[in-house]
Amino acid sequence: MAGLLSLPTEIICEIFENLKPTDEVNPYCDDDDLWDYRASYRTLAALTRTCRCLNPMATQALYKRYCARYTISHPGFMRRLCTDKTISEMVRDIKLLHNGPLCQHRGRSEDEIKAQILEIPVLDRPEVERLLNRDPSQVELAILVSQASNLESMSMEVYYLASEPHPQRVPLWLRPLVEAGRKLPLVNNPREKTMYGMLHSLTLRVHETCSYELAYLLCLPSLRRLQLDGLLYQARQGEDGQSFKSPIPIASSGVHTLKLHDIDAPSEVITWFISGCKALTEFKCQRENDSEAYACTQAWCANILSALEQHSASLTSLMLEPGDEFLKLRPDYRYARLEGFERLSSLKLLVVPWMLLMGRPPASSVINGTYKSYPRMRHLLPPNLEELSLSMSPWTAPGVSEEILLSSLPRKPYETDMKTSLQNFNIRYYSLIWGTSLPCNFWNVKHAYRRSGVAFSYTIFGASRYDVDDIVPSNWDFISMADELATHGPKAMEMAWHFGTIGEELVGKVAERLGLELSWLESEEGRRIMFLDDGEQDEAEGDETRNGDTEEDEKDS
Repeated sequence: MAGLLSLPTEIICEIFENLKPTDEVNPYCDDDDLWDYRASYRTLAALTRTCRCLNPMATQALYKRYCARYTISHPGFMRRLCTDKTISEMVRDIKLLHNGPLCQHRGRSEDEIKAQILEIPVLDRPEVERLLNRDPSQVELAILVSQASNLESMSMEVYYLASEPHPQRVPLWLRPLVEAGRKLPLVNNPREKTMYGMLHSLTLRVHETCSYELAYLLCLPSLRRLQLDGLLYQARQGEDGQSFKSPIPIASSGVHTLKLHDIDAPSEVITWFISGCKALTEFKCQRENDSEAYACTQAWCANILSALEQHSASLTSLMLEPGDEFLKLRPDYRYARLEGFERLSSLKLLVVPWMLLMGRPPASSVINGTYKSYPRMRHLLPPNLEELSLSMSPWTAPGVSEEILLSSLPRKPYETDMKTSLQNFNIRYYSLIWGTSLPCNFWNVKHAYRRSGVAFSYTIFGASRYDVDDIVPSNWDFISMADELATHGPKAMEMAWHFGTIGEELVGKVAERLGLELSWLESEEGRRIMFLDDGEQDEAEGDETRNGDTEEDEKDS
């Protein structure tokens, strides 16, 4: 003990902090015997009683971070939280972990929880009685959130019971944060202490129909990062979602990172969040795949991109995934490309499906197996873009060619162009039917980009005839895919590596078809073909210039 007390206070606090569970531990993989977070709290609690000198530091570490599985709370922690205000002010971080299989509520009694709820006005709601019987863990979480006035970050990505019969209301555990945002003035007095005035990061799963009240989270004064997963929004009876006014003023929030995953909501709701921020630097929006799967998403995406132009001077990262299944059923449909990406002057990273950037011509525009109306990519990219990631499939990028994929490069190697600042280009090609030909020779594309100083990567996901991606192919499909790749010669060895989870096995099968030993990979030719050396940049092979444009090609679609 004397040795511990001789250490500087900062080191002692660091030791105590590391007695707590870490974010990297996966509760799905680790049994309680291997990782017992409750034991971590018991260890710190024992330290608070060991020595008067250690008590303040151990107490601070004990109550600074609440980490537990959703249904297995810390009864001692919760009791002290509500009886001692100084303890509640110590809580800085809340992290709820997923439950194990068949995990039931293990915490305080229903009577104890109910008595505590009566003392918290913001939680006095009709559904509390029902939740106490069916999901008491949610009520415990609501109590925890309501008392943690100095909260700095919170992560809640656990499935919980929806607020039936009023599913359009904010869930009980989130109500304290929403109400705080509603009541806070937009311009806060820095000398005045506000509820949740230190909260800067929120990662929340909201897997139920919620009202517009969620937008009040943007009013929290220090909030900078907001992620909402599973958001489902439907207009209430008599409410016109398109004309309904946002509950918060435009450009009033300091949030700079906004992420919306697996959402099912009209674009107007999403633009509420976008327009409410002063200067977004990162925006991610992933639409639920089953969300109106057979309706075209072009207008939905266009509204979002239009709202993002408000942040053209600050936005550096954009990911927009509409989860569109409509084009699979309508090969004759012309999907107009989105206009406006080139106006995002500060954008460094862009992750979108092919048809959002390039559009998709109707089937009638095919000439000799090639879609002639694709525009030149270099005219559509933001001027300072450094990394581009495109997802493609047979129905979102029909008729794509090497020439089109290389159209982001200058027309000639010696020309310079402000719009060719790319450093990394990634392609994810989905639903390639096993045994069918590749849309283009990806080796040639990669070779050309590397010669231009651009890192190019790609991944191919095969599919059965039923459009199931990345499945393990049958033996016949596997052989037919190897036969098809082998028609490209040794370059097929490199392309086979990029077939998702079966790449390594497919390389061996392609080698058999080409009569090559796997030791060929270490030969001079093998290393050049597999891009393991830099020497391939000086080779002439595969350097057919596909960047040259005719005057007709130069015209924007």
